[in-house]
Amino acid sequence: MGPDDSSGADIDLYVYRIVNGAATLVGVSGTSSAREAVTLVAPAAGDYIAAVDGFANAPGTTSTAYQFRSYAVGTTGNTGTFTVSPANSTVRVQQSVPVTASFSGASTSTPALGWVQYLDGSGTIVKVNASGE
Repeated sequence: MGPDDSSGADIDLYVYRIVNGAATLVGVSGTSSAREAVTLVAPAAGDYIAAVDGFANAPGTTSTAYQFRSYAVGTTGNTGTFTVSPANSTVRVQQSVPVTASFSGASTSTPALGWVQYLDGSGTIVKVNASGE
């Protein structure tokens, strides 16, 4: 999210979960750049809002245009298939294992997002930009 990092603008991103009308902060990205991202791993079902704070405009400007995108990654969906090969692998400490990730059936006009989860519950986000991005 945000304009070109070289612009000098600073945008921050806050994500809140709404429960019984009350907002609870569940994610924040507040770096000194204009490209912010919040990742919620296995979020609880419910309502969420994202708030963008235009912390500082680029020098010599009075406003900052930005683009906001949100994604939901699940185990099923209708936006294509994301696969990783090999799906399971046994490795040793400091051993490199080549892994191939691929999307199929995704729209070429819409960015796609995938999630590779490791045994400890952590993971890696894989983003595929749409044509022309």
